[in-house]
Amino acid sequence: MTFKIFVELLIKFFNESVIPLLFALMFFIFLWGIFQYFFIKREDPNARSEGAQFMMWGIIGFAVVISMWGLVRILLKSFGIGI
Repeated sequence: MTFKIFVELLIKFFNESVIPLLFALMFFIFLWGIFQYFFIKREDPNARSEGAQFMMWGIIGFAVVISMWGLVRILLKSFGIGI
């Protein structure tokens, strides 16, 4: 197995399994924040702020994963690796 084939397989693995898994994880974190903010102990301000923090971290996670995905695409195009 050549190095180029190994890199292509590794990138394909990340693009097809790891990144979608991270998207799903960030989505569930965001949904948990929404659930906490609106439905769990609405009168408790600490629960609302904790829910808002979960939503914020979910959005930050989305931004990080999308930027990571874009960086991989840029590197693939730069080095001429087609997947």
